[in-house]
Amino acid sequence: MTTRPEKGTTSTLMDEKFPIPSPPLTPFWEISGLTLDDVSEEMGTVTFGVSPIEETNERVKAALRGETQRPRINFPTVERLFTVMTPERWKLVRKMAGAGAMSVSELARRIERDPEDAYADVRALLKCGVLYSTRDGRVIFPYKAVHIDVMLEAAA
Repeated sequence: MTTRPEKGTTSTLMDEKFPIPSPPLTPFWEISGLTLDDVSEEMGTVTFGVSPIEETNERVKAALRGETQRPRINFPTVERLFTVMTPERWKLVRKMAGAGAMSVSELARRIERDPEDAYADVRALLKCGVLYSTRDGRVIFPYKAVHIDVMLEAAA
């Protein structure tokens, strides 16, 4: 059994060199009593969209009242969506869709990228809630597909 190194140290093992932080918020499946395994098997499509925080708050309130909500990852602006979701990060998400949890080294191998670059993108996607970390330090995108819902309107 291996243990993770102390913060600030490195190891020759890739996943110990690049430990995955926990997500900033408790994922909905932990709140609902599901396990990550339940979620990864049941999740279909997630919608990436743009909406103001007020609209997101209304969805949360509706969910707390027991109203079913479809999986959605919101960004506050179109610019933020396309700043966070770079072409390399889309490639990463596409490769992880439906693939289950994996280590950063395995992900880097699958997307044919330098592990340090893949790790930087994984950290960014964990921070904004696109990816999640498992209890054993792997990462997961628990959906099989992504739908993008963006409307651009004329500037005022």
